[in-house]
Amino acid sequence: MSAHQPTETEQVVDASMWNNLSKAQQITAGGGVAALVAGFLPWYSVGDEFFAVSVKGTDLTFGWMGMVLFLAAAALTIAPAFGKNVGTDQIKGEQIAIIAAALGSLMWLYRLIDTPFGIGRGYGLFVALAAGAAVTAGVVMNMKDKGIAMPTTANFTNNNTETNATTTMTPAAAPMAAPAPVAPPVVYPAVAPTPANDTPGHIEF
Repeated sequence: MSAHQPTETEQVVDASMWNNLSKAQQITAGGGVAALVAGFLPWYSVGDEFFAVSVKGTDLTFGWMGMVLFLAAAALTIAPAFGKNVGTDQIKGEQIAIIAAALGSLMWLYRLIDTPFGIGRGYGLFVALAAGAAVTAGVVMNMKDKGIAMPTTANFTNNNTETNATTTMTPAAAPMAAPAPVAPPVVYPAVAPTPANDTPGHIEF
């Protein structure tokens, strides 16, 4: 059974997808693929020339966690090239990517430094460090190209407090009261005058 050979159309699609990426995004994507491969390479070895046991990066907690963080950083960096913008108004996807890359770098540097006595470092550890450096450098270059600043504590602060305070200080104007109805004028009936007695001294019984 022969292996599947990519058609000319598939090759063109793959090439166009790669060309959609900027130089910084290409470096980040390449570093992410290298980080994935490096996670399954031997990072440590124990033994001698007759018997040796190797430990892969994915066998270590900081090994596989760092790999996941670098893959996430690479995905967040190249996503905008395919119309997938990740993030919010407060923090952009590229800023999340640099945080993930920084955490991954710290984890893998710790694995380089904290090596127990009698255990040798394998070549996979150095490949992993190079891959992590490529991802981090690509993320930084991409942020510089887009003019995105490094994340600060302001990116994690809720801006609704200031908005609510401004709204509270400006009370809404009270509606104008409707004018009171005017009562119609009271008309009293005319009273007929009482006739005067024209005969002086005359008294009627």
